[in-house]
Amino acid sequence: MKDNLTAQQQKIFEMLLNNIPPKEIAYNLHITYNTLLYHQKQLYRKLDVHSVHELIEKYAPVANSESAVIIAPESGVTIQEDMTGGWLDKRFGGVEARKKTLSVKWFVIFGGLLFTVVLLFILFVIQKPTNEGHPAVFNRWNTWTDKEDSPVNITVTPDDVIDGEHFTSYTMSGVLSGIKGWYTVGIALYPVPLTHQAMKKMTSFSFRVLGDGKPCRVNIPTTDTVVYDRVMDHYLTMFPTVNGQISTITINVDELMQIGYGKQVPFIRDNIVSMEFAIGIEFFTESSEPFSLKIWDIRIF
Repeated sequence: MKDNLTAQQQKIFEMLLNNIPPKEIAYNLHITYNTLLYHQKQLYRKLDVHSVHELIEKYAPVANSESAVIIAPESGVTIQEDMTGGWLDKRFGGVEARKKTLSVKWFVIFGGLLFTVVLLFILFVIQKPTNEGHPAVFNRWNTWTDKEDSPVNITVTPDDVIDGEHFTSYTMSGVLSGIKGWYTVGIALYPVPLTHQAMKKMTSFSFRVLGDGKPCRVNIPTTDTVVYDRVMDHYLTMFPTVNGQISTITINVDELMQIGYGKQVPFIRDNIVSMEFAIGIEFFTESSEPFSLKIWDIRIF
């Protein structure tokens, strides 16, 4: 009977025996699905069968008993499916092809997970969170004092290890002598351009200090706070120190006040010049007093 098949029907016959679905047969033969169904019907008539299942049983008996008949959803005709994966093997290229497909799938999943882990590492480990602020960097500094006969010593340590971390620290020390009155000594730090730009936008800043218990203050000089051709009468605020104890100080820029000598002027961030730290000492009689203040980990927010 197979000899009565046309060349096209012979191709369809062989594909059906290989468990290839009808729509895939139509695609491979470059014919429409309706044309395929016509040839399939003629093929069944010539071979005296009524389904793919009957066709396979008659012309290609399956030795493997582990088989089942399923209905192909696209055609409604029955096709033999080998439960060990024979139909899938023929359709998708065999067991090795399926293994390769699974390998690619797991490779994509693993690659996606690895990419996610690396991205999280960059975001949370390499890049510092924004809430830690901008670490301030200064490349110039000088000292000042109310008493010319009481010089201020300054020590800048670029790689100071404090609590297991590395910082640039600034330490001023000395002995202040005077008669009755209030005297101050201080250090002025001048920022690098990147820090200077951050200071012009800051809403607050913080720093860590180790003092000797004397009251201190931080000044933010601007080009507007000038009296007698000297930079003074700055916007400032006071902060305490505890002798021998490390403290973290946070200053809100809105809390800065302009006190002392000179004309009252607005605080304009764009006109910021530097950052100063000062120690205040009050004498009730002629006396002398040692002083020490260490500052590090200055951050701009």
